[in-house]
Amino acid sequence: MKLRLIFSALCASSVLFSAAYSCAESSTLNERLVTTESNDLSFGIDIAASRAHQEFDTDSADLTTVDLVPHLLYGNWDFSIDVPWQHAEGGYFVNDKFQPRLDYACGRVAQLGAFVLARHPKLAALNQYCQANGITAAPIDNSVSGVGDITAFARYGVPLDAEGIWLLSLGGGYKFASGDENKNLGSGTRNALLEATLATKYEWLVGSVTAGYAWLSGGDNYYQSRSSYGYGVADIGLQPVSWFTAGCEFDYDQSYIEERDAVKKTTLYVRLRPTDHIGIKFYSSDYGSAEGYPDREYGGSLVFMY
Repeated sequence: MKLRLIFSALCASSVLFSAAYSCAESSTLNERLVTTESNDLSFGIDIAASRAHQEFDTDSADLTTVDLVPHLLYGNWDFSIDVPWQHAEGGYFVNDKFQPRLDYACGRVAQLGAFVLARHPKLAALNQYCQANGITAAPIDNSVSGVGDITAFARYGVPLDAEGIWLLSLGGGYKFASGDENKNLGSGTRNALLEATLATKYEWLVGSVTAGYAWLSGGDNYYQSRSSYGYGVADIGLQPVSWFTAGCEFDYDQSYIEERDAVKKTTLYVRLRPTDHIGIKFYSSDYGSAEGYPDREYGGSLVFMY
């Protein structure tokens, strides 16, 4: 049986606010690259459903996402398109498909008191920038839904040894501005993406390291901030049996807003793989002290692979 190169439908959010499918599930990646012939052509589709609960200082939100991901495999090439549909309840929420827009960040920092701003110079500088440019957050309905930003991606995977213990994946993608930015379902920008992933599986140990870069174009919400940013993720887990993995993921996202610190997120997770076509994940994430992000987030995902 030929298995596709599966990315992060089973991850909490793959790489924070980057391409939707970028964190390799190492065991499946290994098997496909080792067993699939170089000129083999196949089509398939993944359907992933996830639910995230986000808790903030004074409120909370629930985000439901359904990703439809048709894909084409040709040898070691993987071509895919991620079409997300999202529904959010609770007004303010952080969309896991992109970084919070500048007007969102301005709206949150405007709620901070003088004592907090005095202790955090970058937040104070951001607040001054927002006020000087008259940037305020538009209200978001308590319930929004619709199609999000669509992302197309192409990857090439290479086993680095005969046993398939080490694997390298190189890819590039493009995120369209298809989501409604006024509902926080889209970033309002078109993003070009480059990404590299090194994955391994050795006995009980599975893991991957991803580094990527995004270039932004279009979108009034980004104003005069950076037009690009880097991101990365390190994932390590234990897989005592083929259908169970428990691990930890560390995400790093450079902020596209110069006055804002980078976002560092830690996620603990459990992945279940009851069959070759079904994946389940439960997770809990901590965003540290990143302003405007949830104090806590937890949820789960279910993916069907055809």
